[in-house]
Amino acid sequence: MSTPEYSASAKSRFDITNLTTDPFVVATWSVAMISWVIAFIGSIVANIEGSFPRFTWWGLVFQLLMLVFLPAVYCFDVVEWYRLFLTCGYSIAFIYTTNSATNLVWSGGSATGAASAGVILLSMVNLIWVFYYGSDNASPINQWIDSFSLRGPKRSSVSPFHNSRPISHDKYSGSENDEFKHSSWNNQRYMSSTALNGLENVSQGDTLETTPFNSPDHDGLGTNITAGGTNITIDEFPYTARALYNYQKSPDDENEISFEKDEILKVNDIHSRWWQAKRANGEIGICPSNYVELIE
Repeated sequence: MSTPEYSASAKSRFDITNLTTDPFVVATWSVAMISWVIAFIGSIVANIEGSFPRFTWWGLVFQLLMLVFLPAVYCFDVVEWYRLFLTCGYSIAFIYTTNSATNLVWSGGSATGAASAGVILLSMVNLIWVFYYGSDNASPINQWIDSFSLRGPKRSSVSPFHNSRPISHDKYSGSENDEFKHSSWNNQRYMSSTALNGLENVSQGDTLETTPFNSPDHDGLGTNITAGGTNITIDEFPYTARALYNYQKSPDDENEISFEKDEILKVNDIHSRWWQAKRANGEIGICPSNYVELIE
């Protein structure tokens, strides 16, 4: 069974599989709904039998609204747009349920006890949701939780290039435009420490001649350096990685690349959340590190 692609851009099309393929949401939401029903029925019976804290009713209504909202944002695949709202909403719900639990747990009667058990369980789920939606998708706990999802880990909301201005090809012309494009990140070439092996014996008087990346003589595999008559090829993508999931690049970021599950990529700069990667067809861009694993 292939893993569905994940895209950070929101889709307005309703698809219930966005919800059912995420075990964490299905499990926590189910527990929360059962807890809400227990608390609601217990509150009704307790209110009939005697005095009942009115504050709890508003807390239960607010909790129900948040419980209805959660599956809606998943089915429409707009969770990333509402993470802040979900965090704030469940923080408020946590305050309501904990205050209700304080008032109910010391009251007598089986109905009140059932209501208090329900709001206590709701408090626990609300707290879990606050930590989950309040954390970035690249955090260790969120990555571990999302690893059980059939859709794979979610894209980190923090990208080093999302805040950069796009290159305007209309504003620049001629050599100015060429110089600007050649100075962009995807034309920069880095040498790792392992790639520098073999240059230790280059004397101070030797001349280093490099073959530019955009040169017709460049083979696309590395940077050619001539030192003292010796031709050395430096691999610009010294690591090999395998894609764990399908990935569809964001339409808002021209620096990303798309790839398929089990695709082999050559990668570099692997010490951050986003790695520089090169596909077999020569396409170069960045990819999220939690979507690939190093194999060489």
